[in-house]
Amino acid sequence: MSRWAGTLIVPFNCNTHLKIFASVSLSAVSINAVFFKGDRIEGRSRNKVIEELSDSTHIAQLLVSKLGGDAINAWIVSAPSYNGSLSVYKEFVPTVNSCGDPLGYDPALFPASKAIVSILSECNRQVSAKVGGRQQESTGVHSIPRTVLIGFSKGGIVLNQVLTEISSIEDASVDDQTSLDGMKFPNSEIAFLQSISGIHFVDVGLNCPGAYLTDPCKIKKIVENFHAWSSSKPISVVLHGTPRQWCDNHRPWIREEKDKFAGILRHEEAPNGVQRICFKEIMYFSNLLPSLQMHFEIIKSMQLE
Repeated sequence: MSRWAGTLIVPFNCNTHLKIFASVSLSAVSINAVFFKGDRIEGRSRNKVIEELSDSTHIAQLLVSKLGGDAINAWIVSAPSYNGSLSVYKEFVPTVNSCGDPLGYDPALFPASKAIVSILSECNRQVSAKVGGRQQESTGVHSIPRTVLIGFSKGGIVLNQVLTEISSIEDASVDDQTSLDGMKFPNSEIAFLQSISGIHFVDVGLNCPGAYLTDPCKIKKIVENFHAWSSSKPISVVLHGTPRQWCDNHRPWIREEKDKFAGILRHEEAPNGVQRICFKEIMYFSNLLPSLQMHFEIIKSMQLE
């Protein structure tokens, strides 16, 4: 398999740099899989399984394997900053507080979409420079690769922000793309959003409300826009969970929000017999007591196709 893998440092502004682990195909690419990590635990857990499944290199290998191998780019995104071990995705979700918890989701100026487009553009530029042009010579891509977004634990707030931005779009018919270093790539937030083929919430949860969207009007508009962009092959929206999050009696809002989000998505999935999205809700390790280890083991077990 012709592939480059390594860590890239992407500047956000004068004070912020983002660390991305990339596993990039040097042949034709069909999917960009973007994985947003949760709070930082590497080197702190004293648990071999947790340490392995929190390692970006290992996560990238799992994504490439799960999504089909050669034609997959995997981008593992660590939070731009941390408050101790707490991830703070302020550059993606400007409404977060100092602990990285969202105070709501505001679509103004499309911050998450702009950040993702900027990150992937810069990462592709850096990889092209590192491989000496082999990437663009062998790519031969004539359309924008599909995008699969995966939010793990607190990383799910980035997906909520992306969905909120989608809900604010009134005209879903815009189609815009451009070529970057010989590769087709979105040059606008709308084009990026139109490339999404899958949204995966993986054991998301917060110490405050906001882990899932619950506004029926916003979710209805999100589904309508997804259908307008991809009527021939409905976009997948999948909620993956474990007892660690969905059965936490100390944080009942996680289950409540998940149930409400899932209920609205089911209602909007195929009104009048016309399928607009493919929705799934998958519970893992349901016969086990909640544990931190299962929270990470879901990364290995999650069903992406």
